[in-house]
Amino acid sequence: MRRTLLVLIFCFSLASVLIYLLGDSGLLAYARLSQYHRNLAANVENLRQRNAELRSELTGLQKGQERTTILARSIDLYSPGDRVIQIEGMESSRRTVAVGDMLSYNPPAETRSAAFKAGAILLALALFAGVPFVRRWMRRREHGT
Repeated sequence: MRRTLLVLIFCFSLASVLIYLLGDSGLLAYARLSQYHRNLAANVENLRQRNAELRSELTGLQKGQERTTILARSIDLYSPGDRVIQIEGMESSRRTVAVGDMLSYNPPAETRSAAFKAGAILLALALFAGVPFVRRWMRRREHGT
């Protein structure tokens, strides 16, 4: 009875450790979520820097007409009476502004949900159920039959 209880505790502990480490709310999932959190924090910091740059640029545009004119010409906007010269074979260099990408958390497709947990528990139960058979086999082996 004592050995059976020890084996039961071992099997339960094994299943618990497997679920704790590899389950969908275990350490591996926590590590993925922690990495996602760090990526979001870096993205927020990049957006804050970009916001500061844009505010600075806005202040410059509000104060100086020349800067506005240069930017308007960079996106092919011209004042009435401006003469535009296009060189054949050269492309217009349009500037595109990239704003910080929003990061979305996509958990991996192989989430170890209830099926994994049930499998770990079934493995522990199978190990526990196999103990009497192993003990019987060991006794027979000791007796030489």
